[in-house]
Amino acid sequence: MALDLCDCEISVQPFVTLGEVDGPAGLEAEDHGVKVDSRGRLIVWAPLADHFRVFGPSGALEGVVGRGGQGPGEYVNIMGILVGPADSLYVFDIGQSRLSVIDPGLEFARSASLSQLTVGAGFYADDHFVVNERYLTPESVGMPLHVLDLEGNVLWSFGSTISGAYRPDLREALSNRRISAGNPGRLWAARQNSYTIEHWTHSGELLSILKRDVEWFPEWMKAQSSADAPPVSAVQALQVRGDTAWVLLKRAGPNWRKAVEASGRLYRVTDPEEYRKSVVEVIDLNSRRVIASAELGMNVISFAGPGLVYRTMLGRGGVPYVVLEHLELVVNH
Repeated sequence: MALDLCDCEISVQPFVTLGEVDGPAGLEAEDHGVKVDSRGRLIVWAPLADHFRVFGPSGALEGVVGRGGQGPGEYVNIMGILVGPADSLYVFDIGQSRLSVIDPGLEFARSASLSQLTVGAGFYADDHFVVNERYLTPESVGMPLHVLDLEGNVLWSFGSTISGAYRPDLREALSNRRISAGNPGRLWAARQNSYTIEHWTHSGELLSILKRDVEWFPEWMKAQSSADAPPVSAVQALQVRGDTAWVLLKRAGPNWRKAVEASGRLYRVTDPEEYRKSVVEVIDLNSRRVIASAELGMNVISFAGPGLVYRTMLGRGGVPYVVLEHLELVVNH
């Protein structure tokens, strides 16, 4: 993919801020997952928590769902939440290998045992889920993409375009994908370790591959391991909207050397804001060219919904809060 910037720019506008210093809307951890449903409600959870919060479009808290335990509507370690049909929520609890379904009114509906450890990194489409997981079964090992039914059962696996034996030591590079729904029955999957985006059908047919060769994103197999090496570039998230693909990346900041120091045999990042930067690029899927690019600063985590990205910040007293921003491609006149 070549860089062919259009006469346009990526507009970044504040959307809403979630959390408070005290009270039930307060968030507990620096890292959070965020999803938005069709009503504009924002579902927010901390990895490994036993509950999650639901905020309205204005940022007002609408409810805290769940509690610790192993009964109906109780959780041990929530790792991911997917929005399903009619705004039902599918909660993946890795602490007890269970998938719980919450109805649109935020009431517990049912649960099912998961045959494989699943964190819910994917999306709902056409009465099934497509997820990126590492399943170590004879049928699925080495394949990064899997289709699940609504009870969490693996129907089939696909997506391996790298030949050779399964390499658990290189699983971050070989297995991790950032996936997005495409047209009905299709999906896009970006590799984390190279600027490569694959177009698949849900049945596992590879349709095309887009690859962008840039100096700042060499393909890697293992992340940096010393203070003398820059942080690797990585695809953080992918979102396909119409005929465009929005790619959220992290790359070394221009002053990364000043933001890291040796710590024994390892290293310590002293200034995260300078060490890595978040970048978003927009790809025209028809021309297969990058038409817009913008730096977003630090610590943008992922997409919460169409055009929405989020980051976690630390406020007064070290209390975390979540900031959502809206991205739009604006044509200059």
